[in-house]
Amino acid sequence: EMLFSSPVQAAPCRGKLGFKWAVRSVILMTRFCRYFMSRSNYRQFMEFNFRETITNHVMSGTFQDRIPVLLVEIMRKCPEERSESEVLLVHNMLSSVSMFRRYSGTLQLLLARVVRYQRLERRRVVIKKGHWGHSFYFVFSGLLAVTKDNDGSSAFVDKEPILIKKGMSFGDVALIKTLRRNATVVCMEETELMVVDKEDFFANKMDVELKREFDYRFSFFRSLQLVSSWSYSLIEQMADHSKAEQFRYGHVVVKDTNDMGNIIFIGKGQCDVLRVVDLTSCSTYQRLLKQYADSGTGTYCRRFTLVSQSVEILRVEKTRFDKLVDNTTMKKLEALQKTYPR
Repeated sequence: EMLFSSPVQAAPCRGKLGFKWAVRSVILMTRFCRYFMSRSNYRQFMEFNFRETITNHVMSGTFQDRIPVLLVEIMRKCPEERSESEVLLVHNMLSSVSMFRRYSGTLQLLLARVVRYQRLERRRVVIKKGHWGHSFYFVFSGLLAVTKDNDGSSAFVDKEPILIKKGMSFGDVALIKTLRRNATVVCMEETELMVVDKEDFFANKMDVELKREFDYRFSFFRSLQLVSSWSYSLIEQMADHSKAEQFRYGHVVVKDTNDMGNIIFIGKGQCDVLRVVDLTSCSTYQRLLKQYADSGTGTYCRRFTLVSQSVEILRVEKTRFDKLVDNTTMKKLEALQKTYPR
């Protein structure tokens, strides 16, 4: 209190005395700032502000292309050295990765505690075919390719390589099931990865949590009348290659049903099926329908948007489902088809 009891007086005169007064004022202000930060929860306030900023970026879909330095520093710490607030910061950042959001809330927090940062240059091999799986990866930025050769060189001459893009993950199956890698993954450009290592994975009992999630998905598919004709093995494959994902009320689940690469099953709750505008009286739209009919390209499909009313969904890739589906299931699907008004 005594430090701040005397108000700062105006400069008595110009010249040297005025300069000395200005220097004293700067020193006093510096001491004041240091005293304030030492006696306050300034760091916690800054962390809260930073976490709120990250959350806003995640919710709006405008998160920056690079991981902030503060988060890189946190992910370079050992899991046991991370505070709860630091784990929450990492969790909020990981929430911008689409594949991360498909895990349960419990597993998300476990991953946020153990995930480490890795940045790799173009042409660097991340995993090599034939090696044992020791880690799995989330892609925050950059681009990778999957190849069958050992050094990944074929990806740079292949016209249509299999790509792993931002928001995707890879390597989890080989780690969890203790298998050798069946392909090589190479960086097509500078890439930022969040890595979960085998030791941390099992030390934090993530395998137990994943097993619990698998059992839930298996039970869900087993209870569906749609796939009642499937064998245990086929349903196990469906559960193995699907993820449960929760959406809060009002969040968009699918923006455009015509661009879906997955089949969606509603596990809990429900979705609204919305049509943004009514174009039945629009002459341009009617001409478009006629063009589709005249060109013989097939029926023009209306675009719908799915909006959550607090829903949990299970996604299965269409290509994966097509490999598993049988004739009995196809007939059931045809009977379930709904005709929506144009």
